[in-house]
Amino acid sequence: MLDYGQILDQVRRIAHAVDVPVFADADMGYGTTANVQRMVRDFEQAGVAGLFIEDRV
Repeated sequence: MLDYGQILDQVRRIAHAVDVPVFADADMGYGTTANVQRMVRDFEQAGVAGLFIEDRV
């Protein structure tokens, strides 16, 4: 199991290693609304083109 920082690091490495848009699995957003906002900013800065976020209770 990877924590948020490890996932972000892997996403960054993948995005910088390829010349095609990268869509990342963002699980359920990693917590509260504030966490989701931070996660989206972090993934954008990492170079991803889009995110998949699960919608479940």
